[in-house]
Amino acid sequence: MLGYFKLLCLVKPLKREVMSPVTTRLTLSLVLLLALPLFFCLLDIAQAKSALRVILMTEHKEDCPWSELAREGLAQAVQDFGIQAAIAVEANPEKQERALALATKKADLVLLISERFHEILRDTARSYPATRFGVLDAAIRGANIHSIHFADEKASFLAGAAAALYAKSRRAEPAIGWISGEDIPALQSLFNGFREGAKLAVPEVRVIHGLVGSFTNPARAAKEADRLIAEGVDVLALAAGAGNAGILEKAKAAGILVIGLDCDERASYPGHVLTSITKDVKGAVYRLVQETVLGRFQGKTVEVLDLGSGVDIVDPAKSLGGEAKRLLPLGFERRLRELRLEIQRGAIQIKSFRRRTLCNCLEWGQTMDTINRALLMHERRLFPKERTLLDDTILAIGGSLSPERLLAGYSLGIFPWYDSESPILWWSVQPRCILPLDAFHIPKRSSRAIRNAHFTLTLDQDFPSVIQNCARPRPGEAGTWIVPEMKRAYTRLNELGYAHSIETWKDGELVGGLYGVGLGRAFFGESMFHTVSEASRAALAGLVALLRYRGATLLDCQQDTPHMLRMGAKLIRHEDFILHLERAGLGFGVPTCDFSPWAERYTWSCASLSWSVKSK
Repeated sequence: MLGYFKLLCLVKPLKREVMSPVTTRLTLSLVLLLALPLFFCLLDIAQAKSALRVILMTEHKEDCPWSELAREGLAQAVQDFGIQAAIAVEANPEKQERALALATKKADLVLLISERFHEILRDTARSYPATRFGVLDAAIRGANIHSIHFADEKASFLAGAAAALYAKSRRAEPAIGWISGEDIPALQSLFNGFREGAKLAVPEVRVIHGLVGSFTNPARAAKEADRLIAEGVDVLALAAGAGNAGILEKAKAAGILVIGLDCDERASYPGHVLTSITKDVKGAVYRLVQETVLGRFQGKTVEVLDLGSGVDIVDPAKSLGGEAKRLLPLGFERRLRELRLEIQRGAIQIKSFRRRTLCNCLEWGQTMDTINRALLMHERRLFPKERTLLDDTILAIGGSLSPERLLAGYSLGIFPWYDSESPILWWSVQPRCILPLDAFHIPKRSSRAIRNAHFTLTLDQDFPSVIQNCARPRPGEAGTWIVPEMKRAYTRLNELGYAHSIETWKDGELVGGLYGVGLGRAFFGESMFHTVSEASRAALAGLVALLRYRGATLLDCQQDTPHMLRMGAKLIRHEDFILHLERAGLGFGVPTCDFSPWAERYTWSCASLSWSVKSK
């Protein structure tokens, strides 16, 4: 660059009158010719500074078809659009929220392709309004989020039918297998479709489900494959991520067919891949980048790629190659075509379990939009941001217990507390009592009593009865603060998916429980009751286990009691409580919908106080 500058300086002092027109033109041509590389160099620098910055986030270090396809889509986008791209891998759940926060500061577009990152984004998206997010394989609605998920249960249905038809042609008692890496909604949906397709095509077929417990453990996946092969399966579906290598090895040794997932797997086991359930992950990643580059990124978009338009199976006749004629039974292709047409016409409906991963704003539509607008209004008008709190200060008086106002209050750590003789009082007590989830403990005597009682715990099975029992006056008390208006308000919150109850049962009878409000990554405990010794403590143990399981960061007890302090609760300053709210995605930012996984119905046993849940 300095050389070009010197040349320009040398040309400039030449006197115009001694230069002929030809000389002048030659000189200018020379200057322009030499200056052109500088111009293009400066243009490249400007483009580099303005290039779209994209980060692809995943939680799996090991390669698997799903993440490989996403990487290929990103690489193609780099080649075609000149974007700046990076891939961030964070397998440690405790570090993933911070990893996402760092990515949003460094990128214009963040692409999320992993289950836990989806959950984190759902709870924190509103904290990053300047960053755009592309979400694959989940549906989260937000002003800066474009979600693409796949109706792959339909393709899985066809794959299950193909597997059953093949197995039926080999033996009178056919059996097929499916091995999942983890028990997550996406794979639950896929397996359900696989099983339904198999049962429709061959009602007597046995469909055996294997679970590895990890997407990164080929050795454990191989053991699970051994178990299913010993049970007589003729086909194994590979849904264990990097663990598929272990399953494939066992399938080859046994000489049985496999079904691939996410991409066409025929090259991995030529002549023995019955079909593959394919999803256009590469195209989805590429298109999200393309739309952002062209300024066409659409937030609040939930796009479903259907059968034949982003989701499909590989034609078994092509997948098996030269072995197809020998292996496929008569009428096989015709039956698959019939089933495909029935799915596309809507005659066959396949349940998707992915709704469990959606935030409730998709479920409630306009209701949620109204609540979010009201939250913005009430944060500014009802609860002032700048305030000095004294011990047990009443922050506001009056108003209503509408869902909008209650959620606005809880998002700021403010709760209603009053009796039938007074107006509605809004509190933000100081110091605040919280129960750190990692500090929770139960005295040995109580722990032994809970185990011996053989309680059963459930979630949201009988919220009205729990709040009714909590409202009964305690011994020595004349009345209760859970007045009828409050019972109606929190029951409505329960219907909307925000208030939740843990019930404790013994011999079919409700003997204890608690309720509170789940918002963001926080749970605000309200009240508990028991009619049998240790029943309420058992409910609290279940709540803590559930919060740990769902990745919550705050359990608010509001006010301290000797009972709670004995189990690990502690008092903290108001300033520290505000920091806890912020870590939970709350505070003066509008909360991001709700604790949506609580829409599921769970039941678990108190035989041990470790988390052991099954969906009802």
